[in-house]
Amino acid sequence: MRSVSRNPLVSAAIVAVGAMLIALAGVVPIAPAQAAAACNVTITPPPIYVSTTVHITVSGFNAGEQVNLVQTHNSVPASGTATASGAGTLITSQPFALGTWSATWTGASSGLTCSTSFTVLADPATTTTTAASSTTAAPAVAPATAVHATPAFTG
Repeated sequence: MRSVSRNPLVSAAIVAVGAMLIALAGVVPIAPAQAAAACNVTITPPPIYVSTTVHITVSGFNAGEQVNLVQTHNSVPASGTATASGAGTLITSQPFALGTWSATWTGASSGLTCSTSFTVLADPATTTTTAASSTTAAPAVAPATAVHATPAFTG
């Protein structure tokens, strides 16, 4: 077997470094990978009706973090930004227009992404059903062209 180095000082240094690494491996713990931050989206009350104020809370962001929002309502997109509270949450309470909604929030510094979707139903108080037919009164919201504004989230 050939020696890596014929110089005894180099060989001694290699052996010493190897011994230190072996010693450190038993003493210095290797930290496990950090778990990714988790987000939570809470929407109340279920089910959601046109005449109901909807409360959406999104949590898990860094305190004071800028959060980008992309939402769609009946396939029409809108976007905006909000600043998370000191607890890392965003909150909105407002009525939503009839139809299908989806939203994705992305933290600017954390990269944390939260997504949800929900459907706003016609108000059962404005729906009448008879044996012969079913009719639904017009929802009590502005026309569809006026309801695509981004919800106002506060931290």
